Amino acid sequence: LQDANVSGSDADPDGDGIVNFAEYTLGLSAKVADSNPILPAVQTDPGTGDTILTLTFPWGDNMTDAQYQVETSPDLKTWQTAPTQVTSTVPLDGLNRLTLRIPPQSGAQALFARLLISATGP
Repeated sequence: LQDANVSGSDADPDGDGIVNFAEYTLGLSAKVADSNPILPAVQTDPGTGDTILTLTFPWGDNMTDAQYQVETSPDLKTWQTAPTQVTSTVPLDGLNRLTLRIPPQSGAQALFARLLISATGP
């Protein structure tokens, strides 16, 4: 536990590309390689006909020491915080499977999204 390369919050001892802190917040195991738990989807809003992007991912119940934020980009170079709306919360073994709706961006030919996870405490 003293080796930051194994137990540090930015370490990835199982080599799956998901660091320990993100594994903790997403309810994954830092000792077992996991597939990416963040599921993007493109949908059509039945009311407006707009194309919308959603992200679905697990998040710990009563998570008080971490927060998430979604950023979007039209070109993978410039990123900005995106407004989101939680459209679904499904309980799942001590976690919630959240689905966030990312509204369309006017005039955008492409839209990329990323989920940022950060600690809220010291």
